[in-house]
Parts: sequence; structure tokens; C-alpha cells
Amino acid sequence: MLKTDRLELVGFDVKYANDLFELWSDFEVIKYTFTPLITSVDECKRLIELQIIRA
Repeated sequence: MLKTDRLELVGFDVKYANDLFELWSDFEVIKYTFTPLITSVDECKRLIELQIIRA
């Protein structure tokens, strides 16, 4: 973990699926990324797990 006065970077984890779902399900947030639009929290969890495995 990296922490400064204004920022805290934490490891990628499935426990953040609800927060990431809010971002990844909003077209305006992801329109310039290569991330597909996510339609459920379960789909978000699977995507996070795949990313963790690839790392």
C-alpha cells in the first residue's frame, strides 16, 4: 500500500467490486478506456478476479 496525505493506493481486490461497479457501469467514465461496460456486480467480481490472476 502507498499512502500520502491526499492519496491511498491499495491492492486490487474483489472486496472493492461494488465501488468499481459504480465506475465501470457508467459509460461516461469508461468511454475512453478499453474496459467493457459492466452490467452487474457479479460480472465486476469476475473481471477483478481475472485481472488478479493475470498479474
